[in-house]
Amino acid sequence: MKKISIISTTILLCLLATTLYAAQTDNAKCKDHPLFTRMPGSYIYNCDHKQFDGRDFVMGKGQTIHVEGQLWWMTYYPQSDLKSKPSELQIRRNFENRQI
Repeated sequence: MKKISIISTTILLCLLATTLYAAQTDNAKCKDHPLFTRMPGSYIYNCDHKQFDGRDFVMGKGQTIHVEGQLWWMTYYPQSDLKSKPSELQIRRNFENRQI
């Protein structure tokens, strides 16, 4: 009887964990940038927005450019139930083909 109870509890916990994992939603503090569309089947895991900041970008061998201004940082993840995860190239093309 004790063994059946342990097995039942383990199965219930696994089903609960699977349900929670599958229900991935955007971080409540985040929203999409107004100029870009996200990849279908993704959610916002984390974000940051600063009115003014600076970042260095590598432009080539030994060349770096410093850019200052408003900073948006978005971390997207694909939903766990996606049958096919987007490639890096698909994500780049989605960004390049943004709807303004």
